[in-house]
Amino acid sequence: MVNSGRLLLGSAGGVDLRQFIKDLVFNTDAIYVKVRGLRLNLGNGRWASAFSGYVEYVTYTDKPSLMKILLNMVNAYGVGKDRALGLGYVNAEVIKQQTIRRLNK
Repeated sequence: MVNSGRLLLGSAGGVDLRQFIKDLVFNTDAIYVKVRGLRLNLGNGRWASAFSGYVEYVTYTDKPSLMKILLNMVNAYGVGKDRALGLGYVNAEVIKQQTIRRLNK
């Protein structure tokens, strides 16, 4: 997308998400992971490596409503390069939201 002659990478609908995503990268941790590898038969002797799993993350954000919008986008579009084969299904949701008070120093 180009805005005023400037290429906006990391934007959605004209909204620049770069700083928000950068903050999520540095403020998100996986707290539970369960994954298993799979080999899928695509027919005609073709196989694809895949995985199925469950991950719980904890993150800190000043913009929880924007986080929910991004999770809805993930659910709508999926992830990965083999979505046309039916892979890349994602179900992401907010399990618990909690407000944390900052301590003044």
